[in-house]
Amino acid sequence: MWQTTSLRTNRASVNLGDRTVQQKLLKPWNMEQKQRQGRHERNNYHPRKSSVFNQLIKTIIQKLLKPWNTRQRRADRMSLLKFLSGSLALLFLILAASSLSVAQEKQKAILVDEFSEAICDEVGARLDNFVTQLHQNAGSSGLVLIYPKADNPQTALSFEDRINRGFFFRKYEDEYRPKIVYAKPANEIKVQFWLIPQGADEPEYTAARQGEMFEKVNKPFLYNTEFGGEECPAASPAFMAKMVALNPNIDLHIIVRGKSARYRNRKMNKWLSRLVTKEKIPRERIRVILSRNLEADYPYENVEFWMVPIKKH
Repeated sequence: MWQTTSLRTNRASVNLGDRTVQQKLLKPWNMEQKQRQGRHERNNYHPRKSSVFNQLIKTIIQKLLKPWNTRQRRADRMSLLKFLSGSLALLFLILAASSLSVAQEKQKAILVDEFSEAICDEVGARLDNFVTQLHQNAGSSGLVLIYPKADNPQTALSFEDRINRGFFFRKYEDEYRPKIVYAKPANEIKVQFWLIPQGADEPEYTAARQGEMFEKVNKPFLYNTEFGGEECPAASPAFMAKMVALNPNIDLHIIVRGKSARYRNRKMNKWLSRLVTKEKIPRERIRVILSRNLEADYPYENVEFWMVPIKKH
């Protein structure tokens, strides 16, 4: 009769099949691991190495980490929120203060262009760029500073004339018309285009006082002619009236060059009527010279306008 060996009464007498049954009885989900272990390792059971124990520890830790489980956690959470809210408020105040300081910082005038020599077309191109800058900066204004040459303001006068005529012929809006100021005469001619942002101050300069432009002028100079040049504008009656009014130490001389007396008289009467009647230039400050001689470099009938220092009469 066969002797039956019990797994529960005789642990040492086990075979491969019994070992399998034993693994299923102890931990059916970890059978392969138990098969790889030795006999002494299987019998020394440690509760901390159990998967049930590990799962229990994880559950306890997760519950402890939840901030709503304890009052201390809730207090820590409120402290963190207070700290974050205070930090954000401080950051907001710092940003607001910096933005306010930048906004309150006063803007400065911007030098857009500067030149000392330019032909008529070039002055027009520079003027176009200047007006574009004014258009792109809403609320800004323009300032043109002209520093005339101390002993010869002819170029300075022509620059102002070209700028004024440029606005007229280009039909710019009046809001873009710059203020033109003659600064204290210098050794060389210089013209500056300034853009004045809204609320900004004008650049520092010393305006020429009345008559200062012609104090060092020792000889007459040609301002312009009735027909001008191929690219440059003709003489402006309003501009001549302005120069005579601002500079009491000069007079205006008109030279009418024509082949016939009829032409010369007609031109003389035309310009005297315009300058005296309309522009209000005193008649005693205008002298007219009639000539039959035509200029060699311009052999055509024309009318010339000369600025003449009074002391050299």
